[in-house]
Parts: sequence; structure tokens; C-alpha cells
Amino acid sequence: MNILDSTFVLGLDSGLCCLIVGITALPWSTRLKLALAFGIWDMCGSLAGAVCCDMVPAPPALAIWLCCAVLLGLAARVGVRWINVLPAVLSLDNLAAGAGVNDAIADGVSSATLALLGLSVGAILFRLFSGAWPQALDADRLRALEADGLKEEQ
Repeated sequence: MNILDSTFVLGLDSGLCCLIVGITALPWSTRLKLALAFGIWDMCGSLAGAVCCDMVPAPPALAIWLCCAVLLGLAARVGVRWINVLPAVLSLDNLAAGAGVNDAIADGVSSATLALLGLSVGAILFRLFSGAWPQALDADRLRALEADGLKEEQ
């Protein structure tokens, strides 16, 4: 497999996960931070896999996807805090892939790009289902709640 194929495949899980997460009211600032987190974690996973690839056994793909499904379910039920764990869990495939050190940056950029693409498509789907766009910033959400006379629960 050449570098373009491998970076696409290693970032595809980030894109698919972010597509699911993106169909929520996450503000755009959070979406950008999440896409960046996916890129950084995947880059670090690729670097760690290149350094110690012989020491890390390849985990079964089904186990990784089941962990993701559980975390997505928890994220939907518990709150946004669980979404922040997803980039670390999804970087396990990069760790086990054992790509070269030179490929780590490409893996991170690919993952961040696909994550942002998934979050953007998710925002479009959110607009279609709810009739409203996600807020631009977290502060916009607070201003909207204050304008409605509501106070955000913490």
C-alpha cells in the first residue's frame, strides 16, 4: 500500500466517527478543536508505532470499532466530555500500523482533514434535521441562552 492509501485508511476512522458526532449542536469552535485533536493523536500514534512497532501487537479491528461504538453511545447519553476521549481511542490503529516516522505528519494531516470533513458534513445533516445551524462559538450559545432568559446548567 502506498503512502496516500495508508494515510487515507488510517484517517478514515476519524472521518466516520466525526460524521456521527457532527450531527449534534456542537459549536464550530469545538468542532475545530476536535478535528485538531484527531490529527495530533493520530500523528502521535503513528510516531509511537514507528518507534516501537515491534513491541505493540496489532489489536483486532473489531475491538477498536466496538470501543468506539461504546464511547459514541456514552457521548450521546452522558455529554460532550466523552467526545474528547475519541481521538485517543481512534489513534490505536495508527499505533499498531507501524508506519514510518516520515509518514506520521501525513497521517496526522489526513486524520485532521477527514475529521473536519466529517464534522462539516455532520453539521449539514444537523441543519437538515433540526432546521438550525450549529452555533459559531461557545460564547454564541451562552448569549442565545441569556437572550432567552435561560441559564446553562453546569
